[in-house]
Amino acid sequence: DAFVLVAELTRHMTQNREADIVDIIAATARTGGASVLVTSLTDALAFLVGASTALPALSGFCIYAGISVILCFLFQIFLFLPLLAINLWRTRADRFDLLCCFKSQEKHEIDKPQGCCCCIWFPRLNPPDGMLPKVFEKVGEATVKTIPGKASTLFVWFAIFAAGLAGVTQIKKDFRLEWFFPEGSYTKKFIDLNDQYFSQGTRFRFYTNNVDLFAQQSQMNELTSYIAQDSAIKQSTVQNWWPNFRSRPTVSAAAPAEFYRELWTWFGTSDFKDSIQWTDARCNSKKATVLATCDPTQGVAHTHISATLRRLGDGSTRFKTVNQMRLDINKIFSDDSGTKVFPFGNDFLYWEENGVIDTELARNLIIAAGVVFIIISMLIPRPRIACIVSLGICMTIVELVGFMHWW
Repeated sequence: DAFVLVAELTRHMTQNREADIVDIIAATARTGGASVLVTSLTDALAFLVGASTALPALSGFCIYAGISVILCFLFQIFLFLPLLAINLWRTRADRFDLLCCFKSQEKHEIDKPQGCCCCIWFPRLNPPDGMLPKVFEKVGEATVKTIPGKASTLFVWFAIFAAGLAGVTQIKKDFRLEWFFPEGSYTKKFIDLNDQYFSQGTRFRFYTNNVDLFAQQSQMNELTSYIAQDSAIKQSTVQNWWPNFRSRPTVSAAAPAEFYRELWTWFGTSDFKDSIQWTDARCNSKKATVLATCDPTQGVAHTHISATLRRLGDGSTRFKTVNQMRLDINKIFSDDSGTKVFPFGNDFLYWEENGVIDTELARNLIIAAGVVFIIISMLIPRPRIACIVSLGICMTIVELVGFMHWW
């Protein structure tokens, strides 16, 4: 943005040498400010649209970036332009840039630069005037004004787009926590070697939350069968208290109170004391005097069944496995909320973004492209040119996403 404003200021200064400084700054803001407004507005809106993501960290980053772009634009208009005006007063007074208290004995024209300040004592080291404009002019003439140049430009342009489009068709979503560590670091090497030689899968638990075990004994039996038949679970790691309790021949209670008393009796001699939390807090105590006063007929508040997932492939496979497990369990217990019985492990927190990143990416790209098209249509009154510019932007997005795959 600053380079655009300086370039526009230089153009207006050379075209209107005698114009008032205020008029030159106003013309700079009118022509350069429009370009800066378009880029800043589109960037800010793109980030703010991304703030609607369900991932808190990404949402916070997008909000921060969007507000930063807006503030940067405001600083360019209300701080940088006034500083350019002050610098213009200095140049017209022939004052030095670093030592502005001193005036030059020679008149310095805006279109006749005197070279870099570091090369004052070595004039031969000064770069030739207008070197970059001359280079770009020659390149433009070779690529735009000649038939071979046009053909080469179109060929390179279509080749880049074809490579980007091919990458889009092959891109896949994935996320692994170890990607945050740099290659060659001790932590990265440890994680890779541990996964290769000692990885035992992902530990997790099936949790029940305020489930009436007496009324849903058939569902608990079905859950046990489901766990035993799930190929993603290492069966040797399952620690399920329910089949151990149900294997008792005396479990045939016809009333809830009798059922929970039977469960309490079994619980007192079992190895699954950490797997059950009773509704009556006294039943969860470690003190015998407190346990003697508890009432197990109030039921069970929470239970868990421990297990380990096998080593899964990419992040998408991990999320699909866990998400399908949730859907199946919700169907078993007829629970649409997903809070009655559910699987959970700490590693699951890092797998969730794989379930929303593709839909959110498509949604945000469509919204951002629509906003950009509206802005372009407002600033470019010719529909054909506006459509060509919008098409170029859409192709750029395709290329960017596609080259993410190749990268």
